[in-house]
Amino acid sequence: MNISAMILSGGKSSRMGQDKASLKWKQTTMLEHLAGELTCDGISEVFISVAKEGDYAKTGLRVCVDENRGIGPMEGIRRGLLIAREEYLFVCAVDMPYVTGKTALYLVNLITPEYNAYVFREGGKIHPVCAVYHKSVLPVIETLIREENYKLSELLFRVHTLYADLDQSGLEKKNLMNVNTQEEYEKIINCPE
Repeated sequence: MNISAMILSGGKSSRMGQDKASLKWKQTTMLEHLAGELTCDGISEVFISVAKEGDYAKTGLRVCVDENRGIGPMEGIRRGLLIAREEYLFVCAVDMPYVTGKTALYLVNLITPEYNAYVFREGGKIHPVCAVYHKSVLPVIETLIREENYKLSELLFRVHTLYADLDQSGLEKKNLMNVNTQEEYEKIINCPE
């Protein structure tokens, strides 16, 4: 089964104080590194979600632009599902430098007709921006946006969600790590592995 993959890059990066997508990571940027990692067998396309037209145009990656501004990743996921060529879309945030194609494909291997969202869980914490969504969740997203409820946890509650426990996946804890502050960034730059 092939899936589409999207990197959420439309955030404000307010805690970081600078654009996370362009942070240097392994001889390139976080955005370009992630796009490279997700370009693998089983993923037929990789594109990015952006807040406004023109953002990251120089990357050469296909872009989907938010129509509803200021509502967070819910809008990025909505737009991504609308333009994805495949029925399933892997979503990850641009500030998750350790995500790999293997991370995405682990969730893909769990796909069955009973569920329409596949989300990593680490202890009691869920990771809705490192997840696979089926196009069938679109009407629920549209309803939540009309209700002005932009919590991804509510989306997962309203659809059939399979939670994949990280400790049973064979993946490392760092695969789900995101980088929110300059201090966190400095730490991983000085100790990348």
